[in-house]
Amino acid sequence: MPVADVSRILKEVVKIVRDRPIKMDYLRVYIDKDMTGSGIKRPLGVPTVPWRIYLHMLNAVLVWWTIKNLPVEQHAYQPGKGT
Repeated sequence: MPVADVSRILKEVVKIVRDRPIKMDYLRVYIDKDMTGSGIKRPLGVPTVPWRIYLHMLNAVLVWWTIKNLPVEQHAYQPGKGT
């Protein structure tokens, strides 16, 4: 990916973090609804690349905060701990 594209995407992520918009930007994509070939399409809303980066960063913070605040007795859904 060209450096100019990476720079543009990172600027958009910073804008999302700074402005905290209410609505998410997404691309509307249509996929086949069934495999019979009837031509029926189902709409999907796919987040744009800056929004995916932002959501991934937000998820990392939420996972860190959740794991940090779990009781030591709990082992479920924690990396490195088994049942």
